[in-house]
Amino acid sequence: MKRRFTLIELLVVVAIIAILAALVLPSLNKARERGRTATCTSNLRQLGYAVASYLQGSRGIYPKAALNTTPSFRWWQKDAPLPAYFGYDRWEDARYAAWDAKNVLNCPASDYRGSDGFYDYIANKHLLNTWETTRRLWTSEQMVPHPSSTLLFFDRGGSYWGIARFHEYIGADAPDIWTGRHNGGFQCLWADGHVSWRKMGNLKKEEFGPAY
Repeated sequence: MKRRFTLIELLVVVAIIAILAALVLPSLNKARERGRTATCTSNLRQLGYAVASYLQGSRGIYPKAALNTTPSFRWWQKDAPLPAYFGYDRWEDARYAAWDAKNVLNCPASDYRGSDGFYDYIANKHLLNTWETTRRLWTSEQMVPHPSSTLLFFDRGGSYWGIARFHEYIGADAPDIWTGRHNGGFQCLWADGHVSWRKMGNLKKEEFGPAY
């Protein structure tokens, strides 16, 4: 006669499975976050390669992040200088493009998919100038003596439109500018091309580069 499991034995097995799951799931979540962070790092590096390629053909002048011209553009749009360097020069506008997890503009850890565009990174307005600049029309590599500690792009928090200077980063718009989606911090691309993690709100004024 076959022996059957008693109710107590079944409950013990279920308890053991629950304990094992509780031990394994945090490790799986950490592994998934490491994968998302790695993808985000790769995205930012590709943006860095795009800027470096542009600089080679512009005599070291950084591209514009936005212009209030006809047509006007933001840095991720078709008429801007950068998209051609990371393969999206045929986009009319990022907001009309279907969301794609492999898109270099998308951080896989982001849950923001607003109507103002599918992009998750903010450009440093101190380097990638806009029409709002009154003190200078452009920024050159020679004006950035410490590229390894000068910000170029970083994780975008929410609805902010993708370009920020230091005073906006610490001002009323701050909640939409920076985010803690990577273990309570965010990813930064620096002017020398390397990517590093920083705590939320922990960037310094001098890390934005030349005065805007």
